[in-house]
Amino acid sequence: VTSTTFLRKVAFICILATIGGVSNARDLSATPENVAKQIAALQAGDVLYLSSGIYRATLDFGAKKGTAEHPIVVRGAGQNKTTITGADVLTGWRQVEADLYAASLSSESSSLWVNDKLYTQWGGTVFGGFPLTSVPALDTLHRSSGGIWPGRRSISNVAELPINGFWWNPVQRVMYVRSKTDLRNAKVEVSARLRTLFIQNGAYIKVSDATFERANTSISTRGGSVVLIGKYLSLSDSLVQENDLGGVQVVGDFNEVVDVTA
Repeated sequence: VTSTTFLRKVAFICILATIGGVSNARDLSATPENVAKQIAALQAGDVLYLSSGIYRATLDFGAKKGTAEHPIVVRGAGQNKTTITGADVLTGWRQVEADLYAASLSSESSSLWVNDKLYTQWGGTVFGGFPLTSVPALDTLHRSSGGIWPGRRSISNVAELPINGFWWNPVQRVMYVRSKTDLRNAKVEVSARLRTLFIQNGAYIKVSDATFERANTSISTRGGSVVLIGKYLSLSDSLVQENDLGGVQVVGDFNEVVDVTA
């Protein structure tokens, strides 16, 4: 993080651009169904209101830019009201044996919740396949302390899986879960998306009043669930929780993280 300012409280003022007395700035609203379309349409000076609900999507602003006079402003309905989640609901569960369930899953997930209870991961990889795939830069790192993942729970077959544990079998591409809860009648969520909020080389974007959670970052890369790269970017009055790696990653100049719990 370079030249990034962290403030306790800040007030945001959106100044409308006018030509001939007519405002060019727009008040837009988004729902989980149309949020990607609304973000794609954003221009300097726009204010986007995110309605209450669960957004199973990455808020990807790319390199969008507002200006000092006309920032792009994005406001949710409040923490735990507007929730941006990196998790998807996994269905299609079948009972393999007593307390053991399985469902097809094409790609690895680092986290799993049953009725919002976090289960324990067994096996698993990080950063593109490590440790099942050798990565020279990681193989010997922190070896005296047990490597970069000293708490990893090794598993060779599903019979070793304990209650409230899950294991993604990379050969079968099947998620196994041992649970006293019948997963055929439960809400099971798995982390699926790399980021919940992503700005790359953006400027003058202000995001506030939302929850960002349950990203699947560590499977393929490092960094945060929320990524702010650019200048004059701001995240405020938000909650960042239950992510598998970093919470908030900030790179650039004159960026602000204000009243954020992570």
